[in-house]
Amino acid sequence: MKQEKLKPGLKFELAGAAFFQSLGFFVRRGVRLAVAASTADVTDVDILALRYSIPLFEERVIADCKYRRKLRPFQRILWTLGLRSFTNANRAIVVLPQTPWQAREFAYQAGVEILGTIDIENQLNAVKANYTAFGEASEILTAQYLKCTSVACKNLLKLDLKLRQILVVGHAITNVNGIIQILVKYFKNKMNDSKEEAWLQRYICYNAAVVACVMLVRFAIEAKWLPEHNWIDYAKKKLTYGDIPPKKAQKLAKLALDHNFANGLPAPQYADEIIELLKMLIAQPEITVVLPYIMDFILLGVGLQGIDKKRIVLFTGEKKENAFKAVRRILSVIAYAADLPSDIWSIGEKKETSGYRSKQHVLPLDNIPKKP
Repeated sequence: MKQEKLKPGLKFELAGAAFFQSLGFFVRRGVRLAVAASTADVTDVDILALRYSIPLFEERVIADCKYRRKLRPFQRILWTLGLRSFTNANRAIVVLPQTPWQAREFAYQAGVEILGTIDIENQLNAVKANYTAFGEASEILTAQYLKCTSVACKNLLKLDLKLRQILVVGHAITNVNGIIQILVKYFKNKMNDSKEEAWLQRYICYNAAVVACVMLVRFAIEAKWLPEHNWIDYAKKKLTYGDIPPKKAQKLAKLALDHNFANGLPAPQYADEIIELLKMLIAQPEITVVLPYIMDFILLGVGLQGIDKKRIVLFTGEKKENAFKAVRRILSVIAYAADLPSDIWSIGEKKETSGYRSKQHVLPLDNIPKKP
């Protein structure tokens, strides 16, 4: 499959994404903002970067990247300041090729950071021996993505946008339910026969799993100080009723199914498995904080790009191995919850034909059991 040629502006954005990724951030680009997932878009965030630390805490960074002759840095600084408020970000950063000192001073007073080309180049040069850009920071994967989206059906593209929205909209557990429903609806059956659409389906399926992991970690952060019985009850209600008040949900169910749910609606069959995952995440914060990054690397980096899994050097030793085990467990639960085939996380065993894998490759998470 012929690789798409990337425009300078996109390459600049990818370099910005790689900057954050090389520092241990989980990154996504082109995150559309809306009042709720799947509603009309307001604007978008060029780069969303998430990083986790102990005690369980999410550092949320939004970055606005502009590569133009007329940059208008003051306008971008104010724009990014507004995005930080809307997305509840901890930090707002404007990424520009070059910035006059007046704009830097203005940004400092506004509480916005400036990141320049030199800053990006210095960081990437410092880590180039051990770091390979993957996923949303990779030029190779982005070119493949653009090639496939140019011929893909609109439904797949809408799914991709929705998964990005979920990162900044909605409650974590409600979003997990939504992701599982996406997987049930669109990925339970065999992948599309079209090479481009099959690749994009695989990409979106992998991304859905990674976003679900982010949501689980996010809920663990929310629940970490609560008594266990309190957060379990809260999580089960969210899994059962979503964002709808329980009494209202029961009335709607009665009208739709002509059945009186006097004792409440039954929880999803996978509720106990999700609860056990959350217990694990809260009990092992040192592993939890690296899971989104490592799952992203395994599925999009190793799985779709064919990067050697030894290239993940930010996390090493026992911590990395335990994180790999936790990723397997999460993927196992997601496959069970969505009733997906056991090999859904496998690229397969076909020989190289499309240019996005350098050799026959088997994902290190093949043959995950369907039920945990």
